Amino acid sequence: TDQDGGTALRLAADRGHAGVVKELVANGAVNQPDQDGYTVLHRAALNGHAGIVKELVTNGADVNQPDNYGNKVLHLAAYNGHADVIKELVANGVDINQTDKCGDTVLHIAARNGYLHVIRELVANEADVNQPNEDGDTPLDLAAFWDYYV
Repeated sequence: TDQDGGTALRLAADRGHAGVVKELVANGAVNQPDQDGYTVLHRAALNGHAGIVKELVTNGADVNQPDNYGNKVLHLAAYNGHADVIKELVANGVDINQTDKCGDTVLHIAARNGYLHVIRELVANEADVNQPNEDGDTPLDLAAFWDYYV
């Protein structure tokens, strides 16, 4: 473990080393968070490593564990526009309409950032386009506010 709570498993997930992750998963705690509350699954999703996300989920990683800021794995994938990670998580039963601590769904995040490819994936998987966040904004409201045409 390094000074930030990082493990060899976390570093391998960060850098997309699927073979190393596969070897370490058998010997490591996949749900152990670092100082920011990120697990290796959070890191893999944030960095767009869909294959590693699949490996971790298959080996018991908690897809609903929030980080210290209330973000779940699905939200972190959306922040960086990783539709392939979102697709993998949804295929493994993650609630596509789950909210973060501000009431934003993944569709809110994608709409706010103009990620049309993510929006298409989410809508194809029945994301609720009319769900308001804590401010009362729907994903469509956010897309219009930020001048994204979806």
